[in-house]
Amino acid sequence: MKLQDYPRPKEDTGIGLHWSAGDSNARQVSDHLGFLKDLGVKWVKLLGKGSHDDIAACQLLAANDIDPVVRLYLDRPPPDYVPQRDYIRQYVNAGAHYFEGGNEPNLFDEWQMDRWNAGSQPNQCAEQFLLFAGQCKPAGGIPMLPAMSPGGHIGHETFFTAMMAHMAAVAEPSLAAVLEGCAIATHPRPMNHPIDYIQDTVSFLGYQWYDYHLKNTYGIQLPQIATEHGYEPGWGDDNRYPLITRELHASYNMALVKTVNNGEVYDCLFAGCFWLLGGNVLGNGTFQPAAWLDSNYENGGELPIIAALKAYPKKIRPFRWDQPSEPPGPALGEGFHRAQAMNLIHFAENEMWHFQGTSKETSLAVGV
Repeated sequence: MKLQDYPRPKEDTGIGLHWSAGDSNARQVSDHLGFLKDLGVKWVKLLGKGSHDDIAACQLLAANDIDPVVRLYLDRPPPDYVPQRDYIRQYVNAGAHYFEGGNEPNLFDEWQMDRWNAGSQPNQCAEQFLLFAGQCKPAGGIPMLPAMSPGGHIGHETFFTAMMAHMAAVAEPSLAAVLEGCAIATHPRPMNHPIDYIQDTVSFLGYQWYDYHLKNTYGIQLPQIATEHGYEPGWGDDNRYPLITRELHASYNMALVKTVNNGEVYDCLFAGCFWLLGGNVLGNGTFQPAAWLDSNYENGGELPIIAALKAYPKKIRPFRWDQPSEPPGPALGEGFHRAQAMNLIHFAENEMWHFQGTSKETSLAVGV
């Protein structure tokens, strides 16, 4: 299946939002539809818990040409959670195409601990995804390979590489056949690194590594949706770079908006769903500093990114397949990961990420 054959919303801008860290409903969506349109939003990531409310929210988004991206939610989903096709079909019938069956499996926080402690976590996750794809595709959905946490208790490159190797070894009839009609969820969170940072894959440009690895190793290319995307106020993990203030949050996230909206990314990156639209105002304040509508960071209130994005003249995001005679220039970071020529940092098993030049260590666990 070619990238251009995958579904995308009408007049796609590539701009998305992660709704909240909790539940959603049609009333909330209805109250914010005008706001979403003002921002040029065409993708909304939300949590699907099988309720009438979140299914109705999907239906209303889809009716307004906004693609709902659904994480079929269960706390600590690896490695046993496999949503069944009738359950998934409810969301497909409501207009959803893309589905996550798990989240950041390279963090032990996301696992049933007895299963994490059993080891071979990438293998367990690979087998979970094969079962999930076997339910999701017959229901009419597009299953997404689970998004890795940048860094993590097992490094994201290490985990993804091992997961795909095991999947290739056990997939029937082949890995290519199993991944036909699938996609990848990514979390290319840059922390406080600038948008063009290329010293390692804790970077917006980290999405290119997944594309490179699948193409170079298996000859497969899949679309990606950044289901948690962008910067958060207060991030300052790498002390070589400025702390993400409210103002820098707006500036850096607008750079991401423009890069995707102008088609200055690989065609495989369809959209970025910025973390996070709302906190308490949408019913869940777990990640309140990050909430665009009602952040409590610094002096609190609506973050400046909202005014900046409203003012930005959005356009339909171009793809190279639409312009064969005059393709756009090279994508930002073109060739960054080819042949690993940049001597990128890789992560050993159970190694926590640490930035070069600092003594600070963090798992970089972000979002839900």
